[in-house]
Amino acid sequence: MAKKWSWRRTVGCLGVCLAVVAGVVAWFVVAVAKPRLANQREIEGLAAPAGLDWNDPSHVDSMLTVLADLLVARPANAGISIGVTRNGRRHVVFRGVTSKDDHGTDVDDSTLFELGSVTKTFTGVALAQAVVDRQMSLDQPIAELLPASQQLPDAVRSITIGALATHTAGLSSNPPSVSFLASLFKKHPFGGVTDRDAFESLSQIQFEESVAREYNYSNFGFMLLGRLIEEGTGEGYARLIEDRVAGSLGMRHTWVAPPEAERARLATGHRVGHPVEHWYEFELPGASGVVSTVSDMLTYLEAHLHPEATPLAAAIRLAMEPRVRASDDVEVGLGWHIYTVPDVPQVVYHNGATMGFRSYVGMAPELDLGIVVLGNSRDPTINAIGRLIMRTLTGNEERGG
Repeated sequence: MAKKWSWRRTVGCLGVCLAVVAGVVAWFVVAVAKPRLANQREIEGLAAPAGLDWNDPSHVDSMLTVLADLLVARPANAGISIGVTRNGRRHVVFRGVTSKDDHGTDVDDSTLFELGSVTKTFTGVALAQAVVDRQMSLDQPIAELLPASQQLPDAVRSITIGALATHTAGLSSNPPSVSFLASLFKKHPFGGVTDRDAFESLSQIQFEESVAREYNYSNFGFMLLGRLIEEGTGEGYARLIEDRVAGSLGMRHTWVAPPEAERARLATGHRVGHPVEHWYEFELPGASGVVSTVSDMLTYLEAHLHPEATPLAAAIRLAMEPRVRASDDVEVGLGWHIYTVPDVPQVVYHNGATMGFRSYVGMAPELDLGIVVLGNSRDPTINAIGRLIMRTLTGNEERGG
């Protein structure tokens, strides 16, 4: 005879569950949150050591070294590359290792990092070039580029390419097939999302066509955008980014699908000190699929600071043009965010994160200043370092994006 379930057993089971939850929360606070917060506070409170001056070009390398050393001193963190270009002069510092296991080597100028959402700026430039070449239009409804057989509500069919590129299409942050928990803990939450998944998700969206759609940051929108640019141009996304964008700007180590010879240069990502799976070679990479080096990314920013010196001048200017407002002081271009407040230089920026990497890129065009910070750990302090450098050199600090 089965034992009767008593209230004592119920209370006991609830107690065990609460104890497990409390243990997980305690682990998170001790192993993840507390070290990260301590590191960020240390970064945010950092002042130039005695005798060092951010305004003295000869001292910038020393300051970047202080910041890099601070990050890699944390046991869970692996490596970091920091680059600053100012008035045509570059400053680059490398610290840490490509992997915390026995196979890791020192981070250097050849180390490839996942860029995460900084990829969206590449997608924006590729779209802008397609517009310049009259292959696509920002006012073009997405229905014109989707399979004719795809059944969609009229309100979804009328979403424009420009709305996808400015996060104003009314789409969710992640594809509906990727749950919130999967985005936090799955090794590669976007890896299994296919064209079919994305298109079917569109068919299930319900909103009124007449409703004004406000800014809502959307990985899903850029995953779709990358796919639709392929349809509009007749070229694969990898070729568009590696040849038409990076190749045209002289970036020789920027990839969507790294060839075998380049993969040995790709750093291993880390989360809380443990290696994680890479995020590349998936079907819809337009939101987070690019890998690059700090030198290539400095070249990328220098092209944006001086587009007239590049073959993509019109596209770069179009991509950086503010189009919609995300908040009181932030506007959005094609992928880029533009932070503007009175009396300080404007900042154009984006940051990124994958399961084991963080990235920050930012520019102050008025100061001929560009900043790149790439790290193969998920620690958000990597972004904080970029923001600190930007704040220190411009007096302006962007938010979000």
